[in-house]
Amino acid sequence: MDVRFSLLRNFGTSLKELQITSGCLKNFILWHWKVS
Repeated sequence: MDVRFSLLRNFGTSLKELQITSGCLKNFILWHWKVS
């Protein structure tokens, strides 16, 4: 039970990091597109 919970928690945090990373990437691309 503990192992499964920690795996779930790790999965959740990695998902959150992925969301943040994709958000930053999207902002960067939008900014680049506006500048050029």
